[in-house]
Amino acid sequence: MDQLEEQLIKAQCQDLVLQFALLNDTRQYERLAELFVEDGTFYRPMKPEHGLEGRLQILEDLRRKPENLSSFHVCTNILISVQSATQASGITYFTVYLGSNAAPGLAGSGAFEGTVYVGQYADEFMRQGQRWQFQSRRGRNNFHLKEQRHV
Repeated sequence: MDQLEEQLIKAQCQDLVLQFALLNDTRQYERLAELFVEDGTFYRPMKPEHGLEGRLQILEDLRRKPENLSSFHVCTNILISVQSATQASGITYFTVYLGSNAAPGLAGSGAFEGTVYVGQYADEFMRQGQRWQFQSRRGRNNFHLKEQRHV
């Protein structure tokens, strides 16, 4: 594999990371589940010890998100390592803002009232045909800022 091919793989995997955040925040859970290989695993940052196995289990869990809960994921420090033409891994730092004062998937125009989590994802990517997907996504929260009420 030449350097150009490696850079293309890194870009495609980084795009997958960003798609995950957007689809999560906009509640497009069916499309989000399709980002995983059929038997992929997902460990949510809120429950890092409990793995969800397969697209169906991932989708069912995501659909449990309360309707009044909005999220806004900010992904940074996305570092992708290419192992082969069909395997890659990555680390992504994230900050997620969770609140109930905005419409789902949209930023509110008022002061933020909610909780902020900072953590990271450890990802394993797999290429199937021309498409890169998550084989495994392990999240964990490193710390959080508690909800603060402003008077």
